[in-house]
Amino acid sequence: MANRLSIVNADANPFLEKEVTLRGATYKFRELSSEEYDKLYKAAEKQDGDVDTIVLLRLMTTKSIVEPPLSADQLGKLPLRVTRELTRIVSDLHFEEEQEEDPKTD
Repeated sequence: MANRLSIVNADANPFLEKEVTLRGATYKFRELSSEEYDKLYKAAEKQDGDVDTIVLLRLMTTKSIVEPPLSADQLGKLPLRVTRELTRIVSDLHFEEEQEEDPKTD
């Protein structure tokens, strides 16, 4: 599985992007904004106020994948192992600890 993570032109676009190849298909992800996350969180709320985390992660996945664009229906029709890997990547992209860059010493 190919796996690349990069910040593209941090001054103009501070969002992380990641590209992954699974079973011959290449998926390009982008980090969501706080505003996008908040809207998806609200959409995943149940009537009792709790959040359905499975629905939230699937909504985040469809929003985060920019190439090829996937609808919730398309995501649901992928093999389970592929869907699980895509959602794991989205989870890591958004919830892993931010790593400090090592200061350059000359």
